[in-house]
Amino acid sequence: MTTIRMYNVGLGDCFLLRFEGKTGPWFMLIDCGLFRGSPAERETLNAVVSDIAQTTHGRLDVVVATHEHQDHLSGFWYAQDLFRAQIQIGQVWLAWTENPADPMANALKATMSGFAGQLEQTMTQLRHDPRRGMSPDALAAVESVLEFAGFGEPLAADDRLSINQKALRFLKEAPTDPERPVVYVEPGSIASVDALPNVRFFVLGPPRSELIRKSDPTRSRPEVYHFGGQERSNYALLIPASDEADTTPDRRDAVPFDLSYQMSIADAQKDPFFCERYWNDTDPSGTAQHYRRIDNDWLYAVGDLALQLDGDTNNTSLALAIELVDSGRVLLFPGDAQVGNWLSWDSCSWTGFPNLTTQQLLAKTVFYKVGHHGSHNATLREQGLERMTHPDLVAMIPVDETFARQKKKWDMPFGGLYKRLVEKTRGRVIQADGYTPPLPDPRYPSVPDATDQQAFLNALRHCPDKRPGAAWPLWTEYTI
Repeated sequence: MTTIRMYNVGLGDCFLLRFEGKTGPWFMLIDCGLFRGSPAERETLNAVVSDIAQTTHGRLDVVVATHEHQDHLSGFWYAQDLFRAQIQIGQVWLAWTENPADPMANALKATMSGFAGQLEQTMTQLRHDPRRGMSPDALAAVESVLEFAGFGEPLAADDRLSINQKALRFLKEAPTDPERPVVYVEPGSIASVDALPNVRFFVLGPPRSELIRKSDPTRSRPEVYHFGGQERSNYALLIPASDEADTTPDRRDAVPFDLSYQMSIADAQKDPFFCERYWNDTDPSGTAQHYRRIDNDWLYAVGDLALQLDGDTNNTSLALAIELVDSGRVLLFPGDAQVGNWLSWDSCSWTGFPNLTTQQLLAKTVFYKVGHHGSHNATLREQGLERMTHPDLVAMIPVDETFARQKKKWDMPFGGLYKRLVEKTRGRVIQADGYTPPLPDPRYPSVPDATDQQAFLNALRHCPDKRPGAAWPLWTEYTI
């Protein structure tokens, strides 16, 4: 018997898996985080960690951290005192992208960390300079990405680590396994556990190829249930705004005119022509006439750049297909993997299983943790959900739909994807906010009959306690 407990934190991921091991229950925690600004954020994380400690009797055999986003990691920082005092962690599994001894991982992380810092610096200038004129909605959208990246709150002058980096540092120091405390897993590998001879952990991603940078669907033939939009701008545009002359190659590439046609703000304020048309005695700051100026128009690319950084981080997700050997059933936990990560799975091959394909694993999937809270571009269509053909498929979506739609203006879960999830699972979809599709529902003719639906409901269990500040249970558990 295997149980999957989704902690209903809201807009965040936290899943506790219980397997029957050789000597008793064996526990794996996949992520523990909540999006910054969620209702009762810290109270919820503390309640979750306390419940984990009680349920596991203070022992987590393995903790998996899928990727460096706050809605997956923040609990390991904000509730670290509870983790230290109440829970012993055997091993931590991380993707190869977190391995400090891996040159490719270091290069990737340095690039992404550098751009996150530049994005934060650029946003600081945009917030405090009214001449830049970025709309409040645009600012909020970019700030949300910074919050995912763990830069959502002020940092001490001597501490430039994000919340996510602090959480990972804690996890790397926490394990007690003397031989392999931190395991960096590779795509195409099988993570073995001696205590679980009847469970196999197939590692699907992230890839070691250019696909790790492919976050968006292909324009001509989208791989998802909705094509998310336009091509993204190049990271080179993300140079902090400055009124000082900057002749670096990146800066030259980022502005629309050659250096010979550029004039600094200081020089322009001394020129009679510009003083008359762009500044005057009644408006010395030029705020009222900022629409005439294009010197900072390039900064509007910051929104696209933020989304690209967000997608690229999601694409580093550690994706696992967990096979229950006795039944052949598979549990799919893809983190927030986006297009390139999913596409790379078809190239995976596993030593000792020469004929096994990812398509076969997906066909045996009976549980799908829906990626990125049900967003439009984190579940592939033909090479993803359409391959999940098992009649017992169940999906869990870690989402607070009201918070996502009303507070953040995000389409989560995305309508087209959600409709297909209900069809593929025959109504067996559970959201973290307690919502399940009403049944019977004439929009979904393939929903199960009453007997089948009752069997599904019998496999569900809800925590008798409510999540702090919410009307739904602290957790929902499904038994296979």
